[in-house]
Amino acid sequence: MKPLSLSTTSTEGLVIVTNDRDVLADLFIYLDYVGSREIKRMVRNNQLPKGDSARIARLLGDSEMEQAAKDTGGAVWVDLLDELALHLGLVNYDTAGEYRGHSSVETSFQNNYVIVRQEEYEKFLKLSPLGQEQRILQVFLHKATHNEFYTSGVLGRLDPFSSWGSATGVMPSLDFPAVRQFLLQQLQQCKPGTWYSTQSLVAALKAEAPYFLIPQKIKAERWGKTAERYDNFYEGEDTWRHNDKPIAPDEPQAFERVEGRYIERFLEGLPLALRFVDVAYTTQPYQGLHPSRDQLRAFQVQERFLRLMRSEARPPKVTVQPNFDVVVESEIYPAHVMSQIKPLAERVSAPASGVGVSVITLQLKKNLVAAELVRKPDLDVVSLLKTLSGSDLPPNVLVELEEWSGHADRFTIYQDFGLLESVEPLPQVERYVEEHISPTLRLVILPERVTERLEHDALAPIVVKHQLIQFTPLPPGAISVFPKADAPKEDAAKAQAAPLHIKRQTTIKLTFPSEAAFTDFRQALADAHCVFHADVETRAILLAPAQMAVFESVAQQLASRYLVTLDDLS
Repeated sequence: MKPLSLSTTSTEGLVIVTNDRDVLADLFIYLDYVGSREIKRMVRNNQLPKGDSARIARLLGDSEMEQAAKDTGGAVWVDLLDELALHLGLVNYDTAGEYRGHSSVETSFQNNYVIVRQEEYEKFLKLSPLGQEQRILQVFLHKATHNEFYTSGVLGRLDPFSSWGSATGVMPSLDFPAVRQFLLQQLQQCKPGTWYSTQSLVAALKAEAPYFLIPQKIKAERWGKTAERYDNFYEGEDTWRHNDKPIAPDEPQAFERVEGRYIERFLEGLPLALRFVDVAYTTQPYQGLHPSRDQLRAFQVQERFLRLMRSEARPPKVTVQPNFDVVVESEIYPAHVMSQIKPLAERVSAPASGVGVSVITLQLKKNLVAAELVRKPDLDVVSLLKTLSGSDLPPNVLVELEEWSGHADRFTIYQDFGLLESVEPLPQVERYVEEHISPTLRLVILPERVTERLEHDALAPIVVKHQLIQFTPLPPGAISVFPKADAPKEDAAKAQAAPLHIKRQTTIKLTFPSEAAFTDFRQALADAHCVFHADVETRAILLAPAQMAVFESVAQQLASRYLVTLDDLS
């Protein structure tokens, strides 16, 4: 087949639709959300609950999508991510359902929870960004439930054909994955950033590949009858399809009325959802027979599409800046890189697109670094950032990170957890136990689910919410390690004075007159494994008297640069 001859066009007066969502980046937001919660799907339609759909939309940063989820109980983009994760094998849940009784006409889904398949998730995460995008493309190409004739694209505007009679005729024999792959190959002939007429694409395919969609020789149906070429395709005067009539192959513009309509719907489907193309629609009300045609007037391909088709993608670039910002630049969302940086930093800005490049800025935070070191004691933050960036870190960042890593307070933060106290074992909620603190005290995830299960078993749990700075007293008679509301106060007359041992610790504060000296001494003390605290704002180092010997040794090492004298302040 020779190259297609396409006509360029102007988009003046047209409505241009560009997809600003990134399927790959949004997929990981979806996976992070469902992986951190126990989400029970809806019983009747097996969809995500309205609240979860709205919260995912909020995490995606799309207020309109969030409102749509609240209004209708779902958002099409969130549903796309939900379906994509299932087809990729990254999550698992029941898709068959069951009939509840002999009179049931529809299946229902009882206690159907979304489970992240951790092993498959880790495998997918370790793929290159290009490999991840190619996996997603394969799902879009081969998705068995998707047919552009009958299903509108997630961002599409065009009405579909009627699916009446689609189980017979030529429709069951059409190879849609091969058709989509063929059309993507033709789009690779286009110059990026150039608007082409959709009509010229239809005309070129009619001239050069008239059988790209429906084969020239149609296979007989299973009962031996050979279907007419366009028997599955009907036109009508309105969208209700009351007076639809089949399209005859010998009628004027039959190709444009069937294959032409498919091409329009294909462009606003897979290519638009994956940011391969931008499309432009006419603003004029449609006057012809339905489904509409010649409404998507123009399209342009993106450079990222051509590079993806050629399996070309530059590796992500990571830059650590002196202000503790970590800048990640990548043509494709760098999920593996982001998964290593996100636990250490806060997102400063949403992804900003340059010429084929997405730029994400994060900022390293001491509390996050310290928390991650508690979770992963063997983590070498400095080495990790050097490896990701491929260069040495700025000196001030290096000093701070070594201090955070070597001397950060060790603590663990538990969010959305609860404490379960019981003298007797409770095997029915053991799946929610994160840690056994003592024989009677357990740390549990999803405390609301634990309460529901215990109430279901008629165990009448007492639910108490403690305050941030003190425990809430428990009801009288409760057996607990926590304080009771009726705890008797000791008679002051009978009370005996209790011994009180107060420990005193003296800290030495060393204030430096210059930033350079402050930085040099911090680095030297960190290298000497000295335990100290640095106050950057006042250029002060605080250490115990026992560490002064280490400080004096460091001062001798730096004697060629600094003649040190200590002045005591009253």
